[in-house]
Amino acid sequence: MQQAILAVLYHSVKGQQDTERHRYCPDGTTESPSWCKFKREGSMDDKPHHLDPVFLNILRPHFERLSSPDLLERCLGGFTQNQNESFNALIWKRCPKHTYNGPHRVQTAMNLAVIQWNSGSETGRRLIFDKLGLSYGMYTREASLKKDNRRVLQSLHRETEQQKRKRVAIAQRNAQLETQKRQEEGKTYGRALFSGLTVDFDEWDSDDDMPLTALQAKNSSK
Repeated sequence: MQQAILAVLYHSVKGQQDTERHRYCPDGTTESPSWCKFKREGSMDDKPHHLDPVFLNILRPHFERLSSPDLLERCLGGFTQNQNESFNALIWKRCPKHTYNGPHRVQTAMNLAVIQWNSGSETGRRLIFDKLGLSYGMYTREASLKKDNRRVLQSLHRETEQQKRKRVAIAQRNAQLETQKRQEEGKTYGRALFSGLTVDFDEWDSDDDMPLTALQAKNSSK
């Protein structure tokens, strides 16, 4: 896994010697060829999306951190990012993404989300009120306890096998519907698709490097 993560960076940065650039890329086998063109064919041309050499030193510390054994060991359990997404939802509930929020409000929303995530709504609010020297009323306490209880019950409900099977079935159904829509609609987005030019999509697609000017010249000669 460490090698695969570093391969993403080194393979995409120009200006290196081939042995250095592709040292982390997988060799592949006859049955399963490498995704790296250099490892498959012995050469590879630079593409416009490849990064300039200056980015290697800038990005390397981040990729090394992402490939550290301590971080990768935490991935062995095969857990999902649902908990992270749930925490993010607490933040954006307090400062929605569709409106502009200054750094002070975003910081406040994050602090409130951390308090609720770690201590619960009732305990977190009570601690804030105590720090501010404000009275903590009965109705505020009851509303906070109801929110905490509802959160626990929803979590237990979602963890049941019945709900897990239901979510899997919904995901599979949505995937089938999406595939069906793509087949019915055909190609709806692509290079030169809306320019009025004739394009043979069986021989040319968005991965082709033919410039638009060459495509225009090809059409004008017909």
